[in-house]
Amino acid sequence: MVVAPGSYVSVPGAPKRLFLLQLCRIALAPTIARQDVFQVREDVPDAGQSPPLKPLHPDVSLSAAKLAEMEQRSTDVLRQSLARGQRDCLKTRPDGTILDGHHRIYILRMRGVDVDVLPREIVVKGNS
Repeated sequence: MVVAPGSYVSVPGAPKRLFLLQLCRIALAPTIARQDVFQVREDVPDAGQSPPLKPLHPDVSLSAAKLAEMEQRSTDVLRQSLARGQRDCLKTRPDGTILDGHHRIYILRMRGVDVDVLPREIVVKGNS
């Protein structure tokens, strides 16, 4: 069957799928609107002044597959991946709670690296 561009084709179940897609968009609207709730602070203190890192989740909740992948990487590669300015840099709350970088920090700790001195992006809740 050849269909001309822009023409209408009836697909069984399509109205129901479109309805469900619209419901998903409505349900996600508050989440999308809250994107500006968290902001990255620019006045990040020196790493020596930062509080010690603490996990947001218990170690048992870490993904074994991700841990195995991270174990294959060198210590220097893991450190560089956590550096500020990287796509998946180390992000924490002001109190040191890790928001991004759990698996890499876990592996570095297992290797005896002092992770508390690593530079980090501090993420704080906005006043929205």
